[in-house]
Amino acid sequence: MTAPGSPAAPNQPDITPAPGLCLHDALGKMRKKDAWVAPFGIFVSIGFSLLTSDFKKVIGVSADAWKAVFILAGAASLFFLIKALWGMRKAVDVEEVVRTLSENPANVGPASTHGTGAGPTSP
Repeated sequence: MTAPGSPAAPNQPDITPAPGLCLHDALGKMRKKDAWVAPFGIFVSIGFSLLTSDFKKVIGVSADAWKAVFILAGAASLFFLIKALWGMRKAVDVEEVVRTLSENPANVGPASTHGTGAGPTSP
């Protein structure tokens, strides 16, 4: 089934890239620069808790079990910290995105004209 106004090619997928797809991909890559902050903060706070706390039996859970929970949580946050730091290798900055778009303007797609009154006029 084809949408109104689309070419009648029932078995052909539409492979036209969405407008702004390059910018959407770049935004995800730019976020990787800051992905290490939360795992680092969690790791540091759990580390300080392990160093300074005297675990006690609470709600029927032994002190050793509480310590094990904190150690496992610290190990998990360390894993995610390493994963985030490893992912930073693929992070891009704004200058790189602008350079990519200027080298290949076909990636940009039509400009958004929402609310500006600008844009192409129809005949």
